[in-house]
Amino acid sequence: MVLLAAALAVLAVAAGGLILAYRNGVVPNGGSGALPPGGTANSPVGPGQPAAPGASASPPASAGVVVYEAESGANSFRGSAVVAKFAGSSGGRVVEDIGNWHAAGGPGALRFDAVKVTRAGRYTLTFFAVNPSSGARLAIISVPGNRPIHVTVPAGAVCCAQRTFIVYLYAGWNPVTISNPHGRAPAIDRIALAPRS
Repeated sequence: MVLLAAALAVLAVAAGGLILAYRNGVVPNGGSGALPPGGTANSPVGPGQPAAPGASASPPASAGVVVYEAESGANSFRGSAVVAKFAGSSGGRVVEDIGNWHAAGGPGALRFDAVKVTRAGRYTLTFFAVNPSSGARLAIISVPGNRPIHVTVPAGAVCCAQRTFIVYLYAGWNPVTISNPHGRAPAIDRIALAPRS
């Protein structure tokens, strides 16, 4: 049974009548937190591109709530953004150093490349982040066809703060980018997507 669970890129769990589909081969709370087999920190997936090894072939987001782990190899990391261990996060890891850390590689950004829906429409996007610093940090969430969403995450070492927004998604690929070119952003644990009823 453990081998079967490890072989699947999606874990569907019945929870309160909703189906939670965990994409990208990372099972929260007790999962390894490791990148999928063959996955790397820079494995972009987007329109017309095959999914990264270990990426999900699960039902699209319109089937229920779909969770995308930040540390997945199906995402793109730019600039200073890196995967790091963080106790209490869903997969045991977060993506940190997003934003402008004055690093040689430039401002860090995280892009969730595997976000795909079968029907255009309004969806709820829930953002999970942690900010272990002494002051608030700003994350800017960019979704195609939407105005940038500015999210201030207060200081706090307990994972994770969450905020929910309504976004419009096109049928097909909708990469979600989290950045902050003007300052330091919080560490990102995951995002969750659900159709509006």
